[in-house]
Amino acid sequence: MKISLVRLSTKDLATLAQRIISNAQSGKYPVISNHPLVSAIQTSYAAYDEVYTKQSTAEKEQMLLPPIMNATLRTKTSKHF
Repeated sequence: MKISLVRLSTKDLATLAQRIISNAQSGKYPVISNHPLVSAIQTSYAAYDEVYTKQSTAEKEQMLLPPIMNATLRTKTSKHF
């Protein structure tokens, strides 16, 4: 058997955490359902997910503006670049 180590991106690590959490919650593997490591992964993933899915201030402002205003803002700002 050949074992190799590679770097995991944040996205890959988050996907791995999601899979571990979903397997633990499915009840298919009772050994991991109450494991302390799974609890730590759930806590860490919740903190990551909160930051990752948080909208930026600019995104919130664009959601509040009417669509015509958004198009006007995009046109004006794109001319400066």
